[in-house]
Amino acid sequence: MLRNGAEVSGQAAGLFHRAILQSGAAHHAISPASALLITRRLAAILDVAPTQEALGRVPQSVLLAAQQQLRAEVTANPDPARWGDVAANLMPSSQSSMAPCCRGTLPLP
Repeated sequence: MLRNGAEVSGQAAGLFHRAILQSGAAHHAISPASALLITRRLAAILDVAPTQEALGRVPQSVLLAAQQQLRAEVTANPDPARWGDVAANLMPSSQSSMAPCCRGTLPLP
């Protein structure tokens, strides 16, 4: 991305002979409906209201622990009916195409 921006601005003239442009983490984008499902469950784990204000008051260490718990729940049961399109990225079939070193390390968007 930096290379592309520099090239467009003209500041990279002569610095690159070839490059492969790649997109960022757009595969982590989820629908608003799925985000609401995830937010509600995270808030329930934390025993707070599912609002920006309530979640913002949670200490960082507590929030990170709750996120790990949520990740474990979604990974253990990647049911699209419960988690929306977040589960689509965690379906077991997707692990077969991953490098052996990465299997079992599916990130929660």
